Amino acid sequence: MDRFKGKVFLIVDDDSSIRETLVESLELYGAKCEEASDGIIAFEMIKKKTYDCIISDIRMPNASGIELLKMIKEYDKKAPRFIMMSAFTDLTEASAKKLGAQGLYLKPNSLDVLFELIDDSF
Repeated sequence: MDRFKGKVFLIVDDDSSIRETLVESLELYGAKCEEASDGIIAFEMIKKKTYDCIISDIRMPNASGIELLKMIKEYDKKAPRFIMMSAFTDLTEASAKKLGAQGLYLKPNSLDVLFELIDDSF
């Protein structure tokens, strides 16, 4: 179960149960994970540490996933891989990629779909 061995992920979602599920699932595959409950907290973490991949919800209080991605891109032109998540169809995969994300994961969906997006981004 070394699919993501050596990779460090930041999971950003205001729903703690979603963060917990993602962290547990990614860690089963060898990843190291950290969590943030909104875009502002995540951005402060990103300024202090390097992550291989950020998986972020779109709709969150304080700063959305889209706002987070924009802040990261302004801060660091070589931003880490970024995958957006949404339970709503307010963004298409093409729109997410145009913003700089590597993919869009629609919740709820099989985690295998998310893991394939992650694999494709590395």
